[in-house]
Amino acid sequence: MNHPRLLKYAVICMSIFFYNAVYSWGLTGHRIVGGLAEKHLTDNTTLHVRHILDGYKLQDVSNWADEIKSDRSALSQSLSKWHYMEAADPAMIDSKPNDDWPMDIHHALVLIKKRLEHQRFEAPLTEPVLLRLLIHLVADAHQPLHVGNGKDHGANACYVRWFSSKWTTRLHTIWDSKLIDAYLLSYTEYIDVLDHLNEKTIKQWQADSMSTWLKESRALHAEIYPIDKRINISDYCVPKRSQLKIDKVPKIGYDYQSRVRPILNQRLAQAGIRLAGILNEIYDNRGKPEA
Repeated sequence: MNHPRLLKYAVICMSIFFYNAVYSWGLTGHRIVGGLAEKHLTDNTTLHVRHILDGYKLQDVSNWADEIKSDRSALSQSLSKWHYMEAADPAMIDSKPNDDWPMDIHHALVLIKKRLEHQRFEAPLTEPVLLRLLIHLVADAHQPLHVGNGKDHGANACYVRWFSSKWTTRLHTIWDSKLIDAYLLSYTEYIDVLDHLNEKTIKQWQADSMSTWLKESRALHAEIYPIDKRINISDYCVPKRSQLKIDKVPKIGYDYQSRVRPILNQRLAQAGIRLAGILNEIYDNRGKPEA
């Protein structure tokens, strides 16, 4: 293979690797959350959001916080831990921050919401940046594997076979994108499927605290890690992929997909409804934005 072709092959491989490593809930999942939230904003909140985002909608900027990961700037690098948290003990979710700069998703969400509420903006955390981060991180908080168990990096070290594939896939990737993409719906079609909630449910979800969202995600681990009589979690969650035994990798397909689909849909719906609730709380009672 000549050098130009080798270089092209390497670039493609690296692109695939970074695509899988970078995105959480996948591009479609974040757009679903943002688009659903859009439908539950008040008119005044919508005015403020459009003004801050230069006319863009929530779904339009929902993946910005992942897209900037390729940027080597100080801001981008300092936000890397804001997308997740480890909670070997679920009680850790309620821990107080050790310093002023958040080191996990819970403390990041608390800081962002507080600054938006009190209009405390300073570069680089300007209001547009904080709003874009909030839109993204509310969604991340509802992806169950973004609250890790402290052992397998949010199931990034857990390998499964997706349907009949000969290749192993990280369980985290299944939840980030493959479960959503398998339904072959656009993000707007998926929103139509989810947006059938009664007012009581909406108010209940929006009344829950951020720590409650994260505890819900952590509690869902018991239902989403594949287990059967022949295979234990320790068989397919390993420090190195090379340590996997070929007959101990779970194959997940229609049965798994059918079983976890209600969980997937509820987490996406909760994220969208709760995002709308926070934004309405922050912006609805403010005067109209200045032109």
